[in-house]
Amino acid sequence: MLLSRVVGAILIDLAAAQDAANEYSSQLSRKYKKYSRESNADEHNILSDFPVPNGLLKGIKLDLKFVINDLDTQAGSEDLFTTAIFTEYARGVAEKAVKLLNDFIDSKKTLLDDQAKKQWGNVQKNAQSSTFLNYLAGKIYSELFQERHILMEPERTLNKEKTKSVIIEALKKYLLEHPDLKPIVTEAKSNEQINESYQREVDRFVNDLDSTFEDLPNRFHNLDVIVTGDRLKDFPADIVSSISINADLTNYQWLFKESSAKLEALK
Repeated sequence: MLLSRVVGAILIDLAAAQDAANEYSSQLSRKYKKYSRESNADEHNILSDFPVPNGLLKGIKLDLKFVINDLDTQAGSEDLFTTAIFTEYARGVAEKAVKLLNDFIDSKKTLLDDQAKKQWGNVQKNAQSSTFLNYLAGKIYSELFQERHILMEPERTLNKEKTKSVIIEALKKYLLEHPDLKPIVTEAKSNEQINESYQREVDRFVNDLDSTFEDLPNRFHNLDVIVTGDRLKDFPADIVSSISINADLTNYQWLFKESSAKLEALK
């Protein structure tokens, strides 16, 4: 089993344990509330006087014993890193593209007739939704990831020109040629201006990217380890290694306002 998966499973189980505790507390809260509502002066249930219990996990400390079974270097292991890199870039590109579209529509509204204003207004509203932003970011990421072996050069250098080309094509395919937008863009006299605006914005954004990821190692390794007790007992003690894992659990809570909702870390 890969060491990364073992540690990942520990972190997932830690979050799952907190989720289970929260779910149980939720069930208890309804029970306590029921007693509070149904009890009268003559039939008072003391349970309603107690606070609802809830266990809040802060973290975990453990020593993991293991034996190294194999150390393998594979190109596929780099996908974990390119996934993180391209996910961040795709989100940034999508946010900038949507903002550019909205700003462009705002700047051109005075040149549109009433029907076109209504159409562009609907486009604006849909483009500003989190659903569309996630859709666009996902599509841009997919395009980047499919071309990762071409875009990532030796020494983990991102080829700017190739990346720029992929991003431009993705924006054209999934934004400018989107079924809700393409008919309006095609009919608009400003179609060329829209494309030029996006071209400039993408150029500016990609040129600002840090093309060299010096903090990443030149090679990525898969560490296959044995961690189960029934197998570890068969190995001499001097070849059994251990690592100390300190994992902190950050809990978040939804904060709702009139026009928005966001997750905020609990202190």
